[in-house]
Amino acid sequence: VRSLLSSDVSRIGEKKSRKKATTGSFLFWSAEYGSSDAKEAMKRLKAKQPAGKKQRRPVLLVAYPARIINTNTGIPQIVPRVVAQHHCSPPPLDMSKWLNALRKRHGSKEYASMLHDVRETHLLQERMMGYKESVRNDEERKEKVQQEERERIALEQQQKEHEKRIQERRLELKESLPEEPAKKPSDKNIMTIALRFVADGRVGQRRFESDTELEVVFNWIDAMYDIERETVTLQTMNGQKTFEWDSTDRNKTLKDVEFKRMTGLRVMIQEKKKDENADKDPDKDDDDTKDDDKDSDDEE
Repeated sequence: VRSLLSSDVSRIGEKKSRKKATTGSFLFWSAEYGSSDAKEAMKRLKAKQPAGKKQRRPVLLVAYPARIINTNTGIPQIVPRVVAQHHCSPPPLDMSKWLNALRKRHGSKEYASMLHDVRETHLLQERMMGYKESVRNDEERKEKVQQEERERIALEQQQKEHEKRIQERRLELKESLPEEPAKKPSDKNIMTIALRFVADGRVGQRRFESDTELEVVFNWIDAMYDIERETVTLQTMNGQKTFEWDSTDRNKTLKDVEFKRMTGLRVMIQEKKKDENADKDPDKDDDDTKDDDKDSDDEE
């Protein structure tokens, strides 16, 4: 014990193993003979117990942390390996000389091995990190492709259902259109609406009674020209008046909106608004509005 605590041993322990090293050559640790710490250290180091059961001789050994690759997990780990063991029978007279001899004998070899292990461990860690990153990127890319495919299928299904509802509605709109009145030049209550579609140059024409609501004109365009009424904008040829489905003018009569006996309208198509009600039945809101109007009339 006195030898271990000497200044010579301290100098040996603090002496750098290499020029660029930042720590000494040795780190000292001790435990009481027979203690749980001592038994655990002997077990982990796989050290041999001194011969003789009745004798309690100290165990003196030198170990270094070796880096190995776990064969089961492939993960690098540190395990202690014994460089030399002294059974202290008798103990070395000069501990500093014994440690210095070990440092000279094993220092260059063991340190070179440790440095090699460190480099290999770093390379392995980089490869493993690169592999994990590649796997993660592949999984994210796969999930993104799957998500895009799910969204595409859902969108196609939504579009099919929407188109089906629109076609069913158009059949109803065709049946609900009022009968076209006969052409009577002398009848001032008959108006002729002429359409010119800006998008493709098509034209159309139909006669209506003057007390017909503007909404019927939108329904006519939807049913007969396959354009959703919610996307239609009507504009007079002089550009002074514009009508949209969402405006309150649709509930006014043709006479109230000051249409002439012969009125020309430009038909423009606007992009359909996307909102929370996009997936709802296109006629549901109209029904609700009519119900609200009916309730208001009842209250009056």
